[in-house]
Amino acid sequence: KVTLICALLVAFPYLVYELWRFIAPALYENEKRATRGAFGFASILFYAGVATAYCLIFPMMLSFFSKYQVSGQVENIFSLSSYISMFLSTLLMFGIVFEFPTVIVALSALGVITRNTLKQYRRHAICLIAILAAIITPTGDPFSLLVCSVPIYLLYEFSILLCRKGDDDEVADGDDMKVDAKNDDYEYEEEYEEEY
Repeated sequence: KVTLICALLVAFPYLVYELWRFIAPALYENEKRATRGAFGFASILFYAGVATAYCLIFPMMLSFFSKYQVSGQVENIFSLSSYISMFLSTLLMFGIVFEFPTVIVALSALGVITRNTLKQYRRHAICLIAILAAIITPTGDPFSLLVCSVPIYLLYEFSILLCRKGDDDEVADGDDMKVDAKNDDYEYEEEYEEEY
């Protein structure tokens, strides 16, 4: 298991490259141009997730577990195998989770989803994020769940910023501009009537 996880951590950029070579022939030229950047960005996001888990998430989880005690008579003891397994699993899971913006950018470039769609289903996303954090968290304590949920939610908001606007968003912006223009005209008419 340890060897497999280490191999995935090291070989991930090559796996992304092979995935791109497999998908690219089925795409049109404009779709290739739109999704090529997302695949190129995938390795950076993966190792950003690994670095976040290594520098922030795992030390906080380890500190919590080392200080947590059921009673003063029960001593916390970590075995080497459980420590390595939890460490590598946390790195791999967060590396994969950090690929979410890549998927969103690719789907947005293909016209599958829009920024308005992500905003509309934000509440549903929060519930799914909590479930996902509960799955990837090695233990079920609330502290680890919160620590894992916050970075994933920030990734969701980051994905909204990266996602392009669709027709619905442009129509909504146009409607807002029309409403503002009507309000300005109405205020101008009121001022004109008061003067004369």
